[in-house]
Amino acid sequence: MDDSVKPINDLGLDTAIMTEKQGTQADEAASKVQSADLAILRSKMNVLNTRLQPYGDISEIPQSEVKQIKCILGAIVQQLGFAILEIRAMIQASGNAVRQLEAGRKCLEAAIQEFDTADRDDFLTTGQDLEDLFQAYKGRNQDEEELLQKYTVLMDHVLSICFKFEQST
Repeated sequence: MDDSVKPINDLGLDTAIMTEKQGTQADEAASKVQSADLAILRSKMNVLNTRLQPYGDISEIPQSEVKQIKCILGAIVQQLGFAILEIRAMIQASGNAVRQLEAGRKCLEAAIQEFDTADRDDFLTTGQDLEDLFQAYKGRNQDEEELLQKYTVLMDHVLSICFKFEQST
């Protein structure tokens, strides 16, 4: 008998069926992220970029506009929270990865409350980070570590924007 042929009970069929089921659930979750949370995030980032377009520097932004920008950033934080829930479902992250994502969101929320936004270049960079993350989910071609890394890069840039804005106002 060929070594590659194993008895049926050694094939791990239960595991294979379960893995396939989880893969399907992950694909469904990825579709949700693509069509809902990350798409809304992209939209909000576009609104923010458009709002900042006329100004060359943070100091040029009128106070009335600053308040509206803060509202948009608050909405982005909320949307990131929703995305975290979908990310958790999609990549079935380890407890540690989920904790990292949630800690990132809490840091971002704290920064928003302090006060927050920044230079156009930072927003364009953050928009690109978001696009990278969006494409990674859409393609489902990255493993959990790569997705988490992309998410972390996005968080770092958003936090950087928040702190720059806080220092300049």
